[in-house]
Amino acid sequence: MKHPDESDYVVGIVGAGAMGQGIIQVTVQGGMRTLILDARPGGAEAARKTISARLDRLVEKGRIGADDAAAAIARIEIAEDFADFAPCDAVIEAIFEEIEVTPIGRDDVVQLITKPIGGVFKIDQAVVDRIIELTDRKPYQVQRLCIALVNRMYEQGTRQITAADVDAVAGNNV
Repeated sequence: MKHPDESDYVVGIVGAGAMGQGIIQVTVQGGMRTLILDARPGGAEAARKTISARLDRLVEKGRIGADDAAAAIARIEIAEDFADFAPCDAVIEAIFEEIEVTPIGRDDVVQLITKPIGGVFKIDQAVVDRIIELTDRKPYQVQRLCIALVNRMYEQGTRQITAADVDAVAGNNV
């Protein structure tokens, strides 16, 4: 079995989301050739670009050299399917597995939506109904969508949440 310090050590990472990107960055900065595979079309390439941008910021801050950053990015390879992982010495799964959560009651969802923002933002029944429709009353999804809505309201400098706001943030948050 090879040791990770060996120069020809190869790591495969399945999943290029936030967790996978962190692992990828550590492996390539550690000198390992790293193959990445993501189920989302373009997900692996997007991860490479994000990691490249992070490394560029480290260069700007003087924490790593430009040559080290370029070498790290060069160690990232996009895998087309699992067969590409044949040369890997280790494969790491960095996949989010959604745990099925039982929906909560409608009254509980209404409280989850309205209580934290009471007196700060205006929200009408159509907004509450749209959130319930999109989240299927699953508490994690409700909270995630509401956080995105609050962030949108702060960015826009407004205190009125509309159904259009819900639809605008829903794509990335439900």
